[in-house]
Amino acid sequence: MVSIGSFLLDPSIQPPADQHCGNVRISAWMLRDASYAACLWSARLVHVNLVFSEVLKLLHIGLLKFTAAAFKRIENGLQLVEHKKRNACLL
Repeated sequence: MVSIGSFLLDPSIQPPADQHCGNVRISAWMLRDASYAACLWSARLVHVNLVFSEVLKLLHIGLLKFTAAAFKRIENGLQLVEHKKRNACLL
């Protein structure tokens, strides 16, 4: 007898007989199709999560570079003001 698990993993194995659950007939083909669909959706979600993570990482790096450049400009501006104050005091 072929178990449902081995049938789901190996498409070359013929499915077991249909199972009955109350008035609902559950086909092994339906179970395999559902498991494949679940695996595909799971893989898609993992892929989307990885892509989203990479985008966030790039945005974070870009924000850090932008912030560092802004602070550098502020620092340069403060140094320029300080230099002008010193020059004004010397005159």
